[in-house]
Amino acid sequence: MRYLLFFYLLTLIACTSSETSNIQVDDAGNEDFQSFRQTYYTDSLFQLQRTEFPLSGRDPNGEQERFYWEMDNWRQLKLSDDNPQIKRLPLLNLEGLMVERILLQDRFIIETKFSLIDGKWYLTEYSGIQMPPQR
Repeated sequence: MRYLLFFYLLTLIACTSSETSNIQVDDAGNEDFQSFRQTYYTDSLFQLQRTEFPLSGRDPNGEQERFYWEMDNWRQLKLSDDNPQIKRLPLLNLEGLMVERILLQDRFIIETKFSLIDGKWYLTEYSGIQMPPQR
C-alpha cells in the first residue's frame, strides 16, 4: 500500500510541471482562466490537483444541507458543449472568483466556483441544484 501511495504521489509531481506550462498567465503572473479551464476539463490528473478537497457544495440529490466531496468519491468533470440538453450560462467574473453555471434539461443547475489562490485557479465549490417543476 505504501508503494502504491508513493507511486501515486510521484505521478502527481511529475505531471504537475508539464500540464501547468500550457496555462497562459497575465502580466501580474495570474493564470488566465480560460486557459486553465481548458486544461482542467480535459486532464483528469490536473483536475484532481486543482480541486480543493474536501470540496464543499450541495448534495446532487437536491438536499439543502452542505455536502462534501472527497477525492475518493469525485468523478471527473468534462465539457459537453455538443449536447443540446446542456446549456452553459454566462460566466460570472467576481474578481478572483469565477462562477460557472450549467443548465441540464431545463431542470437541474450545476454551479462550480473557481477561486484564484496565489495566482492559480482551483475548484472550491461544486453544487447541484434541482429547479422547481414548471407549471
